[in-house]
Amino acid sequence: MNDQEFEQFEKRVMEKILTGDDEVLEILREQYKGAVITERWFSGVGFFSTFQVNEKSPKLSSHCSTQLTDVHAQCDELAHGMGFVLFIKDGMIDFLEGATYDEKWPEHITNLRLCYLPQNPEDARNMEDLRRKWCNNPTV
Repeated sequence: MNDQEFEQFEKRVMEKILTGDDEVLEILREQYKGAVITERWFSGVGFFSTFQVNEKSPKLSSHCSTQLTDVHAQCDELAHGMGFVLFIKDGMIDFLEGATYDEKWPEHITNLRLCYLPQNPEDARNMEDLRRKWCNNPTV
């Protein structure tokens, strides 16, 4: 996968992770709009992308550190798919981790299908479960 293909893939993953009608997700979307990737590392079975968020972006409480872990992907090249974790540190997007489930990272990704866990026919996100992970008063 070349750099441009990977960046498009990563953008789709981030958009899925940040989708939802929620004040916290709204702030994280604003952070992502102005963020740049400062480092990207591939492990052979996954990747880590580190973000630098624009200092003018809105911020969650500085006490807010959490992870968003409910996005999963399937593609033609992987039998078991891949999962993602977006790390939030001190109220700011920190880094995105993506990994396969015991398979080598594919050279190409064909027919990418992103969904929320637990999977359901409507691909509806469990917002109540997600909100339980938020820090107390995350926007304060």
